[in-house]
Amino acid sequence: MHNYIKFFVLFILLTATLTLAVTDPEVQKIQQAMPDKPIVHSVKPRTMLVFSLCNGFKHSSIPYWTKALDVMGEKTGAFKVVHSDDMSVFTPESLKRFDVICFNNTTGLVPNDEQQQAIMNFIKSGKGIVGIHAATDNFNEWPAGMEMMGGVFKGHPWVGSGTWAIKIDDPDHPLVKSFEGQGFKIKDEIYRTAPPLYSRDKQRVLMSLDMSDPTTRNAEGVEPDDMDTGISWIKPVGSGRLFYCSLGHDNAVTWNPAVLAHYLAGIQYAMGDLKVDDSPIKAGSHLFDVNALDNLITQLDEYDWNKSRAALIQIQALIRSHFNDEKALGVIEGKLLAQLDTDVSPAAKDFICRQLAVIGTEKSVPVLSEMLADPETTNIARYALEKIPGQAVDDVFVKTAKATKNKHVLIGILTTLGDRKSERVVSLSREIFLTTAENDEQVSAAFFRALGMLGSEASTDELFRIKTDLAGSAQERCADALLMCAEALCKTGQKQQANAIYQKLYQAGNPPVIRAAALTGLAKADATNIQTLLSNAIRGEDVKVRTAAIQSLGYINNNPFLESIAADASTMPQTVQIQLLSVLSDKSREAGRAMALQMVNSDQSSMRIAAFKALAKTGNASDIEILAMSAGMAPDRDERTAAQKALYQIPGKEIDTAILKKIGDSPKGGLDEKGVVELIKATVSRQIEGAPDVLFQTAQTDNQRISSESVRAIQSLAGPKHAEALVDLVISRPATNTENALLVIAEKMPNRDALAAMIMNKYSAITDNEDAKVSLLRVMGKLGQKDTIELLKTEYASSNKKLSGAAFRAMTDWPGNDFIKEMKVLARSGSDTKTKVLAFRAYIQALETSVDEDPQQVVNKLIAAYSLAERPDEQKIVIGVLGHYGNIRALSFVKDKLDDPALKAEAEASLLQICEKLLTQNPSAAKSVLQNLKNTSTNEVIKNKAAELLEKKRK
Repeated sequence: MHNYIKFFVLFILLTATLTLAVTDPEVQKIQQAMPDKPIVHSVKPRTMLVFSLCNGFKHSSIPYWTKALDVMGEKTGAFKVVHSDDMSVFTPESLKRFDVICFNNTTGLVPNDEQQQAIMNFIKSGKGIVGIHAATDNFNEWPAGMEMMGGVFKGHPWVGSGTWAIKIDDPDHPLVKSFEGQGFKIKDEIYRTAPPLYSRDKQRVLMSLDMSDPTTRNAEGVEPDDMDTGISWIKPVGSGRLFYCSLGHDNAVTWNPAVLAHYLAGIQYAMGDLKVDDSPIKAGSHLFDVNALDNLITQLDEYDWNKSRAALIQIQALIRSHFNDEKALGVIEGKLLAQLDTDVSPAAKDFICRQLAVIGTEKSVPVLSEMLADPETTNIARYALEKIPGQAVDDVFVKTAKATKNKHVLIGILTTLGDRKSERVVSLSREIFLTTAENDEQVSAAFFRALGMLGSEASTDELFRIKTDLAGSAQERCADALLMCAEALCKTGQKQQANAIYQKLYQAGNPPVIRAAALTGLAKADATNIQTLLSNAIRGEDVKVRTAAIQSLGYINNNPFLESIAADASTMPQTVQIQLLSVLSDKSREAGRAMALQMVNSDQSSMRIAAFKALAKTGNASDIEILAMSAGMAPDRDERTAAQKALYQIPGKEIDTAILKKIGDSPKGGLDEKGVVELIKATVSRQIEGAPDVLFQTAQTDNQRISSESVRAIQSLAGPKHAEALVDLVISRPATNTENALLVIAEKMPNRDALAAMIMNKYSAITDNEDAKVSLLRVMGKLGQKDTIELLKTEYASSNKKLSGAAFRAMTDWPGNDFIKEMKVLARSGSDTKTKVLAFRAYIQALETSVDEDPQQVVNKLIAAYSLAERPDEQKIVIGVLGHYGNIRALSFVKDKLDDPALKAEAEASLLQICEKLLTQNPSAAKSVLQNLKNTSTNEVIKNKAAELLEKKRK
């Protein structure tokens, strides 16, 4: 049945929203990427609770997954979705109606003891839980919950801006069928899965990070435990099932076909429809076939750049599947080295070295060292050696660097020594820098970088020694390397040594960019002793140094000093003031607010905008009035927006209290109308508790704008407990907006019968306010509660034309078919054309909602109703509704309308719908009509759709 009120309320809410989180093009991408059918057909109708509450970080992808899961359920028919972000849903009674709970990027959930028990009993009883991405960032106070999820958030070295490699651990498993056994790369944020909660002994890991990929393995912050980082897994929990997948931080994941299919399979597993093996697979449990390896290695003899990579892919898969098996990797390393020592192609050597970079040990060093000295193979050998730990590798690098006459070999070795943070680079510099690098810019740059990357006292001393003999750009590069050293020393706690470097580099005479970086370094390393330096730099003429000084204020924790900077800011250029305010408002609420209040009165819009942005972070209750007035009356739109956002964002419950007081005082005077309107808007954006009590008062004011904005806010903020107050508001202020607000609240009420009874009681008590009665009649019609049927019939039959007309419109708006007989009579014999048309349309809608009636009977009645339609507009409605039925009589009736030019377009569209439904029941009749549409229609969309349906049937 079409639920009119739900559609009506949804329309109100959508039209009140300025922007939707998911755009129409993005929705289309999601729909196109979504599987067309379920992995398996459900044994019974399934319902999934999608829970999206965040008490911690809120992912922007949440609405994308909300939409994707809706589309998945609708398109595949595998389940229906119910959404919630209310923790009270976790009770045994409430959870009964669900088959699975999906935690959609939830963070910081802290269920109480009863809720914990309800969730655990839910899954253990035979139901399922699904976790998307951040679902492991919950239950920190509930150990059993973390254990149930199979992991807990401990950071993400693999950040959302990166692209990471994923390997399929269980390629034959049905849940990863969509990846066709192949690993892949994806732009997303990946969560660390630290033991002991994450363990292959406890869950069946389906996918994990591919640590053979250099970018993935070398992400900043990767730790030894991260070498096994799970991406998705399943596990039995009691009689129930859990499915978790880490993918889902990036919005674009929701239109990745393979990932969506993986999620669908995981959801159907969790629901119990997809029966799969969910027993754990322990690391290293795959059989190792040496003969198969030998066969693959032999194929490298024939490999070249333009040849098939099939054998290479299988070797990589073998390495991945045994990545935690030291013995197996030793066998693979030995066989790769033996092959590398033969006359294979450069392409094969490149491949072998890339694998040795992953699994190589000191056993590989002798073979790779010979290749290192050869300019043709130096890069691939160095790539492999770089990842092998140990002094023996450094010895090879230093020996080769001293012996080589090729500068590119030397540059590569220096780069690698720097990356390895090898102290050997210092002695190498002392021995050969002046002879090899002094007159070669590329070699000197490589030395500087290597010494900077090392970041030790020894490398610092060496750089200062070299710097004395340099000039120009070489001296700048050397200074940059010294900055790298200082930063490295800071990270290891050697702040005194770092400060000495920064002080020398900040001295006058060094390039501004170096001085600026040195000043920033000093602030990081020694914020307590740099305030005078920063103050002077902020007032100085060098733009680069001044900007660095302003940014460095972020490291200062001395409020009096920051306030003194803010107090003197008005004497500085406007651009400097704006820079200062941005930093101060982040660092010090007191200093930032003081400076912002100075700039609010500036005659420059850019200054005022900066001030409003700062007040969003630093403001207090006394700033509410100026923000509200600026949001409503500032001459510049960007300025109004900045003030409005500040009003919405200033933190603190005391701000909410102040806003409500200002609104409450508005009828007595004070704020201008526009300012009051902005404060009322703020109650919605801030979701201020208790706001409806104040807004019901301002909704009664004579100021139309304030009254209308109050009603809009009530519509968003009020709940079932405000129902009676809203009914009273409709009576005192009968209008469309108050009616809409009451209907929105009605949708939230668990018992609308009580609301209908209240409305009728109040209706009967009205003696002299026809407008109020008209409004309440309209509400009754859209509510569709059966208790009001007799009242509507009585008022329709009354002699009061105003109430009779309102009752008639209420009957035409009725969401069910309770007035179907009345509408049929009026469609035939109404007093005027308008009455007939409205009744006819209501009658057709009522027929369409007659779900308990046999479809054939509905079709017959629709065709009979066609004779009542006096205008093409109403005839088109019947033709359109007939398209919802796969019925031969409907097909024949609509086909006859093709000859009428006024109805042809609607008839063609309706026939396509009928034929699509009839293709399985009566294919010959459907194909005949489709063929005719394909051959005769002048509408290309119709022709193409007909051809598509015919082709689909042939397949």
